Amino acid sequence: MTFNPNNTALFPSNEATFFNFLTGQLYPPQIWTYKTNDTVTTVTATDYFKGIGPNQFNVALNQLRVGDLVWASCSDGNTLLQVTALTPDVLLTQYEAIPVGSVSNADVAANAAIAFSKLAAMTSTYMLVGSAGNVPTAVAITGDIAFSNTGVSTIQANAVTTAKILNANVTLAKLAAGITPSHVIKAAGRPTTVGGAAAETFAVAGSLTTDEVFTQMRDNGTGNVTIIDAVISVNGTMSVTFSGNPGNDTIFSYQVIRAAA
Repeated sequence: MTFNPNNTALFPSNEATFFNFLTGQLYPPQIWTYKTNDTVTTVTATDYFKGIGPNQFNVALNQLRVGDLVWASCSDGNTLLQVTALTPDVLLTQYEAIPVGSVSNADVAANAAIAFSKLAAMTSTYMLVGSAGNVPTAVAITGDIAFSNTGVSTIQANAVTTAKILNANVTLAKLAAGITPSHVIKAAGRPTTVGGAAAETFAVAGSLTTDEVFTQMRDNGTGNVTIIDAVISVNGTMSVTFSGNPGNDTIFSYQVIRAAA
């Protein structure tokens, strides 16, 4: 269907914008209001306006330009059109204006690859974190870890405490070379003899036959004995040889020493 000048009207809503044929100056797109009894489908069809000239329409259509916008008030609704060509017919297409708040996740292509530059500005070294209201929020990174704006993370000074170290995971290799021990104490105690023989055995949990034993007399008892030797004779058992029967009142100290791995 073509334009019908008897029941339609095309009005410029900003008449000050036009193409100046004398100077060749192209002004911004004009916006037109178009009132018709036709339907939206008919108006959005191409070649709707047949012919261009002030004698055929209610307005001088030779002022129309490619890019002009036409707000068409039709019998079944409203639509925004755009002049896409000026040929023997005026070609109109639906203007792809996106209403505010209408874009949803489904409208964005999976491969859209939206650039980060499209995001609002964010303070240097801040990070997007979901808030209590489930809203992405720019927040400063605080606590044990610090982040630079180049993506480098560092542990804050004094942030590592005993509670943050997994048990049995600190090795001697973490010590400075000057204080790394050659041997470590694996067990120690201060037992009292039971007497009956010059040699006695004592349970030392976790000890190995490869360990060294250091002893020191604390009370040589009524037998006035000395310690001749002390070894881990069997894993978990220390054998001590005295100069005589130590009786049941000799007290000594021991340390089981193991070579550092």
